Amino acid sequence: MKKLQFLALFLLLSGLETSAQVFDASIEKKIDVLLKKMTLKEKIGQMNQLSADDMETNYKVIQQGMAGSVLSITNPEIANKAQKIAVEQTRLGIPLIIGRDVIHGFKTIFPIPLGQASKF
Repeated sequence: MKKLQFLALFLLLSGLETSAQVFDASIEKKIDVLLKKMTLKEKIGQMNQLSADDMETNYKVIQQGMAGSVLSITNPEIANKAQKIAVEQTRLGIPLIIGRDVIHGFKTIFPIPLGQASKF
């Protein structure tokens, strides 16, 4: 009985992997098409990470397609404005990755679990 249960589980998981491979193939195709459309300058710009210190300057950089991500935006209106510029006012409309560098915690004295787990 246990062998039959294991076989059923194996077949179920094998089917899931196949559907994931089909999904990944379509994503890979979209990525390849996008990369072929991009200029070298746009590819380099996507590797540029901005800090939220001077967003007025950052908006211009984002509009030129020269930013792939922005760190430490705490105001949702500013984040939405930056994202709207990236998606609607750039040639390819690639959205920004917006994140926070909070390995030691954000507006708290307590470190986050990732910061505790990754002692260098």
